[in-house]
Amino acid sequence: MRKERLIVPLLVVLLFAWMAAQAISSWLFEREMARTLADLEARGELDIERVDVDQGWWTSTGRIHLAPLFGQAWRLELTYQARHGVLSTHLDGEVMLRHGPENRHLFGESLATAPPLWEARYHVLSGTLEGGSSSRRCASPSRNGS
Repeated sequence: MRKERLIVPLLVVLLFAWMAAQAISSWLFEREMARTLADLEARGELDIERVDVDQGWWTSTGRIHLAPLFGQAWRLELTYQARHGVLSTHLDGEVMLRHGPENRHLFGESLATAPPLWEARYHVLSGTLEGGSSSRRCASPSRNGS
């Protein structure tokens, strides 16, 4: 039997296995995200809302709003973009802290800076999440209009 006849079916099987693993990884990430946010909300201290969610096999995006259950003292908005891999998902996004009933940006009038960045990695097999802050590599906006 010729080896060429075995290579094509083997490549097709590997492609389908990779696609199935990619879909499962994306599904596991979304399941864990929903479970984590439900657990946080079940504690009864925070109002949690997940909006603008776009779920996909390769990338997912959305925003998470966190606010105290009583009062309008503050509101934390986390944007995220998740890039799914077979073994891990890489997340990154911005953090926006708002305060008061008008949901104004904290220090928004006095500091012309970009929101802080965060990044994390979700490991599919172990179900663990590692994360922290990220540094922004762009110049600050110019005040003289040039």
